[in-house]
Amino acid sequence: MQHPTPRILALLLVVAVGSAAQAKDLHVDNVAGDDLWNGQAAVRADNDGPTKTIAKALRMAGPGDRIVLTKTAAPYQESVSLVGSRHSGTPTRPFVFEGNGAILSGLAPVPDEVWEPFQGDIFRFRTQRPHDQQVYWQGKPLRRVLDPAQIERRELAPLEWLIDEGHVFFRVEPERLPSSYQLEASWHSVGLTLYKVHNVVLSNLVIQGFQIDGVNLSDADGPCLLAGVTSRGNGRSGVAVCGATQVVLDDCLLGDNGRTQLLVDGPSTARTNGSRILGNTAPQWTIRAGGKLFVDGAAQSTASDPPEAGSSR
Repeated sequence: MQHPTPRILALLLVVAVGSAAQAKDLHVDNVAGDDLWNGQAAVRADNDGPTKTIAKALRMAGPGDRIVLTKTAAPYQESVSLVGSRHSGTPTRPFVFEGNGAILSGLAPVPDEVWEPFQGDIFRFRTQRPHDQQVYWQGKPLRRVLDPAQIERRELAPLEWLIDEGHVFFRVEPERLPSSYQLEASWHSVGLTLYKVHNVVLSNLVIQGFQIDGVNLSDADGPCLLAGVTSRGNGRSGVAVCGATQVVLDDCLLGDNGRTQLLVDGPSTARTNGSRILGNTAPQWTIRAGGKLFVDGAAQSTASDPPEAGSSR
């Protein structure tokens, strides 16, 4: 897991100094919190304390506020949205989403009863989405095969999976059943959606296992900043930059995503500084419809580099 670098710590210090005068902090703790509380205390005091869910904190938030997550042993299993001026800020008082290294997960266990035999040691279950999905085992995404014909040719290897005709197909190892793996699959569509916001800082958060994107920015005309964010193992992309979005990715890590690590869909502009974008499971980036991407100051074309070895783990 990434830790804040000196550059990110300096950025966040500037944010804190600029926003401390008027903004309120809303604390979230998915273990010790309670959505009956108002979130303005990090730990329980009298009848107040952190909220249990991010969604509750966002409902109480206003312009220039800070959402502060407590890092616990349990992932936050939510799909949340920052929308419009209510979840926006100004250049000197941005709206801040501080993850503190917490994990935001879109995964849920695959129930034993949904599995059905298909062909020999290949089993299947029906999925919510016909195209984008992730299947995890022991905390990591399993290898997805993109060609459905590999089922008919019996080329699907043990521990590989694919989607076809609304089903996830999975090949077990010899003398095992799917229920013995305790697999997880994507349940939520998108981890964090930022829609029509501006001057938002998202920092120090791990986002994984969502059906489509870890982070989706749409018409976030910002500028917005992602600092120290890891987005890994999502069905389509780690970060999708769409509409008229302006965003900077500073010291972020994208990898293990299904179709592309970073999607830039015009007329958007994305800039990365000191970030690692791994081409290990899909292209490092996809640029379309006039989108613009600058990696450490250098303009990129629509073609990403070939896949490289490595993992976001």
